[in-house]
Amino acid sequence: FRRVLFRSGRVLRKMAPFSPLFLCNVYILPENKFTTTDEQGRFLFSGIQSGAHTFIAHKPGYDSLRVDIPADSSLEGGLFFYMNAKPLFENVGIYSEYIDQWWPDPVAFLNAGLIADDPDGINDLAEIYLTIGRDSSKYNFSATDRPDSFSLRIDQLALPGQNIASLVGEIIYIHLRDSSGSTILNGPHQLVRVLDESPLPVSPTALETTAPRPTFKWQSYFAAFSFTFEISVFHISAGIPVRIFYRRSLPSEQTQFAFPDSLSSGTYFWTVGVRDRFQDLIRSKEASFIVP
Repeated sequence: FRRVLFRSGRVLRKMAPFSPLFLCNVYILPENKFTTTDEQGRFLFSGIQSGAHTFIAHKPGYDSLRVDIPADSSLEGGLFFYMNAKPLFENVGIYSEYIDQWWPDPVAFLNAGLIADDPDGINDLAEIYLTIGRDSSKYNFSATDRPDSFSLRIDQLALPGQNIASLVGEIIYIHLRDSSGSTILNGPHQLVRVLDESPLPVSPTALETTAPRPTFKWQSYFAAFSFTFEISVFHISAGIPVRIFYRRSLPSEQTQFAFPDSLSSGTYFWTVGVRDRFQDLIRSKEASFIVP
């Protein structure tokens, strides 16, 4: 004769305050029965015979749990499952950046940014990194000023082949791991193109003296893809350039831009950039000028 038992318990989130999980599926083997939790995370199986059992808890967005209960185990208060929520991705972007410059040599970068979250709390995120093709290297993201925002900038000399153009078509994944070891993949991503022809500033340039409110002019730019221009202005203070102005999303047919404010006396340079719809960027060489 085998005793008929009741098996009950609760399913809770793993982090304090251990909130109950509603509508979590709970399975019991070998009876092959299942039920769902109520608003308090409670579940109940009736008509369960004595002996060893396996319980499985499953809910989308959480790591499934499996618990083996030996025969004739006494579980006062029932079973408790503490479920780990999987981390989440939002707003992932990957793009190339080529900076044409007089000195030192031009540089290129692979840039990536994302918003990440975890229902168990942002501090539950343990690791965010990027992988490229068959390369075994892991490129780790860094936190930004926002607690849920992370960025990555890789110099092309640190990339496979040491040339960003070689990444076009390569499969790129982003990995997000939490403190419980749950890892989520985002991808595959691919670079569509690397821009290699920089726009050309026309004036002011070569330390030309200008009015406090200069008009920046550049040559027309032709490409087989849609793009916009962007302008950056830098003030050189004690030999160190500091960007003081940035404007993006200027129309592709535009070839000049009137600076909206008055600049104080000093030495400056400006650049014009081309950005495609995938956010790939190429920036011109520096065009210097002086405001007397």
